[in-house]
Amino acid sequence: MLTDFGVWPVEDRIFFFVALAGSLGFLVWLVLQFVGGFSPDVDAGGVDLEGGSSSDIGFTLLSFQGITAFLTMFGLVGLAVLREAGQGVGIATGAGAAAGLAMNWVLARLFRVFRTLQSSGNREPQAALGAVGEVYLRIRPGESGQVQVHVQGRLQVLSAISEGTETLETGTRVRVHRVDGPTLVVEPA
Repeated sequence: MLTDFGVWPVEDRIFFFVALAGSLGFLVWLVLQFVGGFSPDVDAGGVDLEGGSSSDIGFTLLSFQGITAFLTMFGLVGLAVLREAGQGVGIATGAGAAAGLAMNWVLARLFRVFRTLQSSGNREPQAALGAVGEVYLRIRPGESGQVQVHVQGRLQVLSAISEGTETLETGTRVRVHRVDGPTLVVEPA
């Protein structure tokens, strides 16, 4: 196929080079991400069209990823329509543009799903106030132990003390009475 590249019509070559430019641009961006967290920033008349960074999973139509995805699909589908389907340049251009936009739509949806998977990972002991859990490590009077409670949608093991005079054994159901810094103050539930 590529051995007869010199006899390809100009339209075929244009679609090929557009696909090649998009693919190479994406590969260079990918390598630079792994090497040093490259994040191309593009400024379009006061509108920041940021490409995203290694810590931010971002994707927009005019991001670097969006442009390279569009160019790659535009070139590949346009070339396929020209060479394999035998259609004209107008149909190939329309099909390529539709494929490029469809790829951007799919990627935008995919990145939206990725964004929902992000979590700060911060523990907020205040959110445990009133929660019911169980003792994970025994809590003796005047000493701390640990409890398992659901906080912010996750089962967490947190340090706890009891104000009572009885020992709370492992497995005892407790309620978080108040929060003292990072430590929960619990009582039997």
